Amino acid sequence: MTSSTLKTGWVCIGTSGKTVDGREIKPEWLTQMAETYDPEYYTACLWADHKRVTPLGHVEALKTQQEGNIIKLFAILNPSLGLIELNKAGRYAFCSIEPKENFAGKGLWYLGALGVTDEPASTGTTHMKFSNSQIVIGQSQLWANTTGNNDMNKNTPTLSELLDNVSMSFAPGKQSTFGNLDPSASGALRSAIVQATPFLELLTFLDVRDPRSPLFDPIKSGLRTGRKERSRFLVPADPSTRNPKFEDVDSSVIWTWQQLSQMLEGMTQQQANQVLESLALAAFGDDLLRVGFHGKSAAASTDPAANPNGEDVMPGWHALAKAADENGQRVLRDAVIFDTRNGGNYADLDTMAYELVAKLPEGYRNDPRLRVLVGGDLLRAHKQAYLKPGQVRSKEQQLKIADMPVLSQQHMTGTLLAVTFTENLQIISVNNTHRLSADDLDDLASWGIRYYRAQSYALGDDTAYAAFDNVTITTHKE
Repeated sequence: MTSSTLKTGWVCIGTSGKTVDGREIKPEWLTQMAETYDPEYYTACLWADHKRVTPLGHVEALKTQQEGNIIKLFAILNPSLGLIELNKAGRYAFCSIEPKENFAGKGLWYLGALGVTDEPASTGTTHMKFSNSQIVIGQSQLWANTTGNNDMNKNTPTLSELLDNVSMSFAPGKQSTFGNLDPSASGALRSAIVQATPFLELLTFLDVRDPRSPLFDPIKSGLRTGRKERSRFLVPADPSTRNPKFEDVDSSVIWTWQQLSQMLEGMTQQQANQVLESLALAAFGDDLLRVGFHGKSAAASTDPAANPNGEDVMPGWHALAKAADENGQRVLRDAVIFDTRNGGNYADLDTMAYELVAKLPEGYRNDPRLRVLVGGDLLRAHKQAYLKPGQVRSKEQQLKIADMPVLSQQHMTGTLLAVTFTENLQIISVNNTHRLSADDLDDLASWGIRYYRAQSYALGDDTAYAAFDNVTITTHKE
């Protein structure tokens, strides 16, 4: 099984009562499964149609929630890459539980496994969508005895009812139950943000328990195999530590009540939930990248008017690389001019990128993970000069600079040119500092979704990042 780093939000995998095929799921089964489930003790795997061939992921956590007389069992799933691809093709969108009675002789019910199927086995379960193009991870299926959307829309909820009953796909319960998020819930929120902003999938996310404890890098890269005559050849691991500085940050999307009344008019609760969640998640994801690429310092009170890209929120990756390279060996401080007509220091990005590769430690220079990160202004100038209208070039050629894949993103600085591997770009947060709220801001006649946490940016290896720090583009009129 090839695992993925993505996790679902809280998805409903079973409800008490009669199943589609007439069997009965008792409430106490679900309650005991949620109470007893421990993936360290026994991990419930995901199996296609319950057949033990190749596992397609595993269950990370379970919770129950009561809705009227019904108990619902929610799970956070870690799907394999194979399941994600099958799901994108329209397969295996539903879950079917395998309750085990008297599991391991303990006299209690336990979730032994989870089948993934093409059709729902239980009413009220979640229709899962793992595709990156889907901001909402899943949406609950209608109860079997509903008569369709027309009947549902006859009694449209009021704005107050919609806002009082807001829920998120990654968290069970209404907005009144959000508050402080445990590591499982904050991980599900982060996965939802990543799905809303696909570029984040390329980065590394880490969580720490104690912000004062250094991050431990257990082994230094280098040759560790050899021999010594009449003795053993020994190479110390030479571990190193890093001490990221965490900052408290608050992300929010706020609307006035008047704006919400226009935006949500005529919507069902499910539609309103999806709209509000998708807008908030996309905004939070954009800010993670915006600050990561633009951040320079951490002000006591940030000024978004003077620093519209979060330059004063906290140091981002480029600023951290620059601070770690005091002598300018990898982050080149000298101002350079990019002029495609040979009027400056460089006329093409290939030459610049090759120069950056030469600044990396020798062990990284041929690393297949290396990517060229290039801002939109630089990339546009390069393409205008070297990719003429009508010129036929392969997709592979267009996407490579200095024989390396190119990554460009709208939140990169326009003149950024850096060489690194994206896994080296890290976002670190502190467990149990995550807080999510969705409520009225009466003093502002507004309502909003707010997300608070302690966070830091970091580089896995400072020496694996090389960049130009000061690039000016010369433009020419045709």
